[in-house]
Amino acid sequence: MSSSSHYSIIVLCCFIISVFGKNCFWNSQCAFNHFSSKTPYNCIRGDLRDSFVKVKGCEPISVWGLIRHGKRTPGIDFLYQIREAVTFKDYIVDSFNKGNSFLCAQDVENIKNWFDERKVFERVQSLTEEGYQELFGIGKRLKETFKEFLRDLGNSSYRIRSAYGPWVENGAEAFVKGLSDIPIYVEPAYPSNDIIAPYESCPNFLKEVRDNPDTYYEASKYKQSEEFQASKAQIQKRMAIEYNLTNKNVTSLYDLCRYSWSGIDSKPSPWCALFTLEDLIVNEYHGDLRHYYRNGPGNRYSEIFGRLPLSNLYETFENVKSGGNMKMTIYFSHATMMDMVYSALGWFTDKEPLTHAYRNPRRKWKSSKLGAFAANLIVVLHRCLEDNKEDYKVTYYINEEAVTSVCSDGICCEPVSIWGIYRHGKREPGVKFAESMKQALPIRNYITASYKKGRSSLCAQDVENLQNWELNHNILNGKSDLTEEGRKEMIGLSKRLKEVFPDLLSNLRHGDYSFRSASGFWIEKSIQHFVKSLGEDLTIEKVKDADVMAPYATCGSYQKDVQRNPNIYAEAEKYMQHSEYLATKDRIQRRTGIDYTLTDDNITALYDLCRYTWSAVDNKFSPWCALFTKDDLEVLEYIQDLKHYYRNGYGTSVNELFGRVPLANLLESFENVKKGHGKKIVTYVTHATMLDQIYTALGLFKDTAKLNGLNRDRERKWRTSKLSVFSANLIAVLNRRVLRLLRCTNNSEDYNVVFYLNEEPMRSICEEGVCSWREFENKLRPFINTTIDFCEFRSEPY
Repeated sequence: MSSSSHYSIIVLCCFIISVFGKNCFWNSQCAFNHFSSKTPYNCIRGDLRDSFVKVKGCEPISVWGLIRHGKRTPGIDFLYQIREAVTFKDYIVDSFNKGNSFLCAQDVENIKNWFDERKVFERVQSLTEEGYQELFGIGKRLKETFKEFLRDLGNSSYRIRSAYGPWVENGAEAFVKGLSDIPIYVEPAYPSNDIIAPYESCPNFLKEVRDNPDTYYEASKYKQSEEFQASKAQIQKRMAIEYNLTNKNVTSLYDLCRYSWSGIDSKPSPWCALFTLEDLIVNEYHGDLRHYYRNGPGNRYSEIFGRLPLSNLYETFENVKSGGNMKMTIYFSHATMMDMVYSALGWFTDKEPLTHAYRNPRRKWKSSKLGAFAANLIVVLHRCLEDNKEDYKVTYYINEEAVTSVCSDGICCEPVSIWGIYRHGKREPGVKFAESMKQALPIRNYITASYKKGRSSLCAQDVENLQNWELNHNILNGKSDLTEEGRKEMIGLSKRLKEVFPDLLSNLRHGDYSFRSASGFWIEKSIQHFVKSLGEDLTIEKVKDADVMAPYATCGSYQKDVQRNPNIYAEAEKYMQHSEYLATKDRIQRRTGIDYTLTDDNITALYDLCRYTWSAVDNKFSPWCALFTKDDLEVLEYIQDLKHYYRNGYGTSVNELFGRVPLANLLESFENVKKGHGKKIVTYVTHATMLDQIYTALGLFKDTAKLNGLNRDRERKWRTSKLSVFSANLIAVLNRRVLRLLRCTNNSEDYNVVFYLNEEPMRSICEEGVCSWREFENKLRPFINTTIDFCEFRSEPY
């Protein structure tokens, strides 16, 4: 290849890189469309027809909604600034023609050809055609979602009212058109703005907050920040105009971008081409700061004003429960009111206040979603029938999406107590197992020698990994001590628990909690690490004689007849004579290719070496596991399933009685919470045996036929690899149904219970995984006063 041709390729490559390195707005597939409170509704909404929560056994009987007005034209001050910003069009085109601009040709052409076709900038604070369609669409989807009970609306069965402002009132009319083909009466706006916009007639709020320059201090400081100024410099560079942009210019161009973006037509504004994704995010945050301190948690009035419409919501639903006929209540207001309601509810509140100094990309307070045009909060009251008794449930929706982040499946509750029972973290094997594993270690040398002779079918890397494997002598010292992985397991459990329930588990005081473990230093260490991750000064109760956590451990007859009875493993031993197991044993023998004949004890010891030296926390496989195929491991797993099934589970009837003891404690714990003197968290750490017995008492994971040594059911429910793993846990959470700040009536049906197994919701205990208090009590009430008098005599903890 000649030097000249080589040079041309380099030039071509550079040209291709420069072309493809240029980001053009006009053909962007995922243009950023979150513009703080001027976000088009279609850019952030869900669809109530799809997201509506169908609560089993329930029917909707009343709908309450607070809706912001649809897209409107700017106010007078903003309108003048935006019209002035339009004049930048000529500067942008001229700069591009001179070859100075970094904008794409099509983007410049789109800006040049842009005109205010929707007449957004001709009128002051008027509802736009898009705003009309936004509200019309909400009404239409509401009608289609609740077509049965909204079909015949009488004058006394609905209430629709708007705040002052022609754009708000016109939006209410648009909503009504979408809702019904027949005339629907819209109440005139109240001069006092009462519950819909009470802040408008509050002189103190207007003086101290809305009209006070100090309210906008953080937003103003953010415009001086390095981040905002860097964004402004990039916009200046991209446009490459000689005119020096001011902060006000940037805001006006941003307003041009967001006001002329059509969400209804999915038509981006060409003015948005002046901004990168990062620029738009920066400008969105400026809007968030303004809303946070003017309307949100950043001022003391917001929560107070936000309570007023929520009081109306509560009273409306209370009246319906008492026999009232109000099927629908809808209010139309401003973004300010939406922000204040969320502040009163305590939703979207960040741990740290928003500031100019740091833009948290994971903040909860985002005005693009909370205060977009036509943003809304819709609440639905359901009447339910359960065991011929009437109950009520409430579901919340924000912008037509169920509020699952605040409520469980849209049904709003707050957690008030957590009860959990955990198996200890990963430990080292006991003396007997450690000794067997030690005796199996020399097999590694036989395997290496066999491979070198060409007899082994193991892979070269697997043999090398096995040969290079270094023994951690602590594993085989027979002390059953908690391992480093076990420590991390327990720390991780409590850390995640605190992250999921931050309000409940923060600042725990004496009397708020109970932490206790069964006997055994590896168990006591487990709870120590669990508790330390929750807080520094929390007290762990002294170990008691097994009681709630291991009642079987000091039960003489159980120790004699079950735990120390070799006959309890008869089915496991029978399976080890089965052709399936013998074929597995033969495969392992042939795969290793060793002359040494492997015994059943050898196979078990090699299996233990595989599972004890496998690290899940570090995601590090054990080289010993290379001796087994997937089928082999499933066969060996079944042996353990049989042992657990007959020693701890359904195979021996007495296990159910022991399982009832901690479950009775669970019911009593939650009953105490309901009475006002319970614990926020109760935690027990115990053995796998106890967890198996609890599953048995609850009737969980029960197979139709008993597990046996003659047939391994591959679809069986009883699997110790899921039920009895290290750090396995059963957690129950008591939730109290609330409208925050406005409690539901204090009766039993204001509570429900959700169960979790190994941190995943359990749907097998109750329908949809959520137990009403009645369901919960019916399941556990029979366990109260369970006695274990049959124990005959006490023994030392086993």
